[in-house]
Amino acid sequence: MAIKLTHGRPKRIKHDKTESLRPDGWGEVVFIDLFDGLDDLNSGTIRHVSEAFNEDPIRVMRAARYAARFETSPNATVDDVSNLLTSTPFTVDEETKRLMGTVAPELNRMSRERVGMEVIKAMKQAKNPERFWGVLRDTGALAVLAPKLDRGMIVPSGRDKHHSEGNVYKHSMLVMQEMHKYCENEDITGIDRVRRLMMAVVHDLGKVISADDQGGLWSSEPPESFPGHAKMGKKCR
Repeated sequence: MAIKLTHGRPKRIKHDKTESLRPDGWGEVVFIDLFDGLDDLNSGTIRHVSEAFNEDPIRVMRAARYAARFETSPNATVDDVSNLLTSTPFTVDEETKRLMGTVAPELNRMSRERVGMEVIKAMKQAKNPERFWGVLRDTGALAVLAPKLDRGMIVPSGRDKHHSEGNVYKHSMLVMQEMHKYCENEDITGIDRVRRLMMAVVHDLGKVISADDQGGLWSSEPPESFPGHAKMGKKCR
């Protein structure tokens, strides 16, 4: 989407002994919208606009970051651009998700620096950080970038008495969301917020390592507890 600004007549401005020209007020704002981007803003849809999307696998992470960052108002109109980003979560278009799933394995080729910077940006900017990890999970990118967290979907988080959420992934997301609320209430921003959110994400991944060490969940005697998981989890931090 491009924006064309038309302006009025030039106005002469004096600066001591010199003079310069500047537009005397802006006129009409014209949107040149080749891909129906305003409609997508209004509906809260993240959509790729060409097959060039797959030329840079980091765009998979970027789409997830936007889903966590942006919100839209269901009552906003195309003419009311100032109210387009206010309340309802953005979602990724299904065809774009399919393409993201195709591109996701290529994230293995990306440098740690680029991947790390995208995670940092996501955690700094997210209004709902769980959406970032959820989109990565739904497109298969989480299995590439954070396989232990992805496999946490099948590892029980503990006894139901203490962990009714069911598995390590869900437990990690709940803890992260609570940490996000804390950061919001305490006005913790920037890299300090990122550190706190990431500690919440990885704090229980030792249970996944423990499950593997005990023979895995699909063995003849799957583990029911995960002794020493806190110490094992240090490998993930």
